[in-house]
Amino acid sequence: MTATGTALTLASINIERSRHLARVEDFLRARSPDVVCLQEVIEEDLPLLCGGPGYAHRFYVPMCRFPEQESPRLSGIAILSRRPFAHV
Repeated sequence: MTATGTALTLASINIERSRHLARVEDFLRARSPDVVCLQEVIEEDLPLLCGGPGYAHRFYVPMCRFPEQESPRLSGIAILSRRPFAHV
């Protein structure tokens, strides 16, 4: 519950380093949770996940680099929110 007494919807998704971007984006548009917690998200994918579904507020923490054929990409965790964070 929020301070005003209204419920918040929350989704927690392991995105597996860009493997499920289209599915996650479709899910976010269809379900429209207020807050989304993402694991194994690539920082470069955040604009796609935030912009279309309307998550104006985000917090990202890099966790590790995965060796890949092109170049290693930084993966981490993120919280996306339709409402501003009280403290970061």
